[in-house]
Amino acid sequence: MTTATPPPQVADLGHRGAVLGASAIAALGGLLFAPNAEVLMGLDFLISISVLTLINALTATGLFWIYGAFGILFLVCLHRNLPETKNRTLEDIESSLRARSKA
Repeated sequence: MTTATPPPQVADLGHRGAVLGASAIAALGGLLFAPNAEVLMGLDFLISISVLTLINALTATGLFWIYGAFGILFLVCLHRNLPETKNRTLEDIESSLRARSKA
């Protein structure tokens, strides 16, 4: 089992200090420091057990084109869902994200 500690940037303003302290303790303890580490490790496992089968079925070039397409799809989703943060305070960003999640 992996222990994951979210970075303080993802915490709301009221809990940011506590999360920063927990992150510092986790870093000192040598614990894994990624949010959703179990999900990332699971996806890494799926890729590692399927990559050779996919290379045999699609060739290495075809497989990397598919990985590239997933990367482009991710960038499009990121561009559509990530708010602009230039010249905005953390409070403004947080309030706009809360308003978007309620809508």
